[in-house]
Amino acid sequence: MDLARDALAAALDSERKASVTGQEIFRAHAAKWEKEFMSDMERLGVRPPTVLTRVSEYVPEIVAYIETIVANGLGYEANGSVYFDTQAFSKAGHTYGKLNPWAVGSSLSEENASQTSNANDGVAGDKRGKCDFALWKAAKPGEPTWDSPWGKGRPGWHIECSAMASAIIGQTVDIHSGGEDLRFPHHDNELAQAEAFYHCQGCQQWVNYFLHSGHLGIEGLKMSKSLKNFVTIKESLEVFTPRQLRLMMALNPWDRRMAYGPQLQEEVKSKETQLKNFFANIDVALRKFEGKDHPEKWLADELALSEACRTAAAAVDAGFLDSVDTRAALNACFDLIKSTNIYLAGKSAGGVAQPMLLRQVAALVSKTLSVMGLTPFTFDRIGMDDVRAGADDGKLGDVLDALSQFRDSVRLHAKSGAPSKSLLECCDCFRDEALIDCGVRLEDTADGSVWKLDDPEVLRREKEEKRASALSAARKKIASKAESLKKEIVKFATIQELPSVEESLAAKYSKFGEDGYPTHDADGNALEGKAVDKGKKDVEKARKARMPFQKKVAEMGPDFLEGMKGMLSKMEEELKHMTVSSSSSS
Repeated sequence: MDLARDALAAALDSERKASVTGQEIFRAHAAKWEKEFMSDMERLGVRPPTVLTRVSEYVPEIVAYIETIVANGLGYEANGSVYFDTQAFSKAGHTYGKLNPWAVGSSLSEENASQTSNANDGVAGDKRGKCDFALWKAAKPGEPTWDSPWGKGRPGWHIECSAMASAIIGQTVDIHSGGEDLRFPHHDNELAQAEAFYHCQGCQQWVNYFLHSGHLGIEGLKMSKSLKNFVTIKESLEVFTPRQLRLMMALNPWDRRMAYGPQLQEEVKSKETQLKNFFANIDVALRKFEGKDHPEKWLADELALSEACRTAAAAVDAGFLDSVDTRAALNACFDLIKSTNIYLAGKSAGGVAQPMLLRQVAALVSKTLSVMGLTPFTFDRIGMDDVRAGADDGKLGDVLDALSQFRDSVRLHAKSGAPSKSLLECCDCFRDEALIDCGVRLEDTADGSVWKLDDPEVLRREKEEKRASALSAARKKIASKAESLKKEIVKFATIQELPSVEESLAAKYSKFGEDGYPTHDADGNALEGKAVDKGKKDVEKARKARMPFQKKVAEMGPDFLEGMKGMLSKMEEELKHMTVSSSSSS
């Protein structure tokens, strides 16, 4: 069904055409995609809306909205459809096309208006002006319809937004968002409709601010189904985590096109790693001072880090105030992280890192990330994951179970007199298996080990990536050896097939001495002078070509070639097994 979906839909549409009129069918279709959308938003960590409006539930309000516009003299009925009168709207003191004034009346606008009229806004001949657009469309076969004072029909493409937003928010909308392609005609028509509805109240500006977001670009082109470069949120979440997708958005100016691709993926993952390492290093540094007395005096490096924190705070604030420049705010955080890493590196030689200063720095970064929805936030917590709460609320038992099992394993190996290598393997297994399942990252350092809390799924993915990378490297190494061995086999097999030295030189010489050198030429004449030297050189050259084979025979025996072929066969079998293992893992 999944594979045939498009073909079946086209066939059914061709067969049934306009005979499908049940409202429940249209509602079921919309409900399916509404559920899909809300599910995607939940996975991305987007907060649910305060109000969810559906056009089908607001038809009475939409009809009343249109009636008011007509009553205000800014709309008119024609053949069961109702149109917005842009000329009357302008004469009444309003401005049509505020968001894209250059488009109104231009050849492009007229062409779009004509196309829109034919496709979306009813019959072009019914309209009084080229820029007029439909508020209500007369019923057409195959479309859902509702009753209205003008007969059966449905709302136009723009009126639903004005009517529903007015019903919930009222006469003034502070911030209105949408894609940059909606600026004209959709948003301009929304504005015109709302101002026409509130005309008697003197409304001249329904929306205070519009945020028109840039599009997602793939390989230099706008993402669209028609170009077959469409990427769904579910598909993106197979490559990114929800946080990585949010970080990807935050790193790009919201009003510009974003290039989705491998380069952006690497940047996002690198940035997330920087953030996670920063919080983990802060956590490690703070644990060193838990319950311990230490000097609190600030020295030059503390003063420098504190100043860097103040600078970052001001830059974050300025970034958010500058048209919600999330990238500038994040860059300020990364600059602070760099300063903090330098500070911690300076203390690693024996200095004392000041916990309260580190908390101040980490709290600023945490709060900034929380504003962008990159991490939950409470004023007394730092970090990207609420992993401590998770450890205290169930994970502690998992850790204790893992420790108990590790101890049992070590005791068993010790009692059996196992070599030290097996004990080290127990340690690695504890680090790479048990602790990962508990959400604990254990890192080896020059002084021992440090633990850091992380999402178990992230740790498993990293482990799998390392395993896949190691497998790939091992496969390449074996493949390289196999290729070299194959060349060696071909080389020795070729030498083995060569005739003897005397046979190979029979065309030049007819007799050879006991030392193997030629004594007579092909015609039976004895060699003299330079001819003797030439004969010796020919023999030495032939012997040299056969020497590698003879050395191998001396080293490995006369059947060495069969042994090499056996080794090659084993390598090829091992490569096949490694390929199957890699595919199964994928």
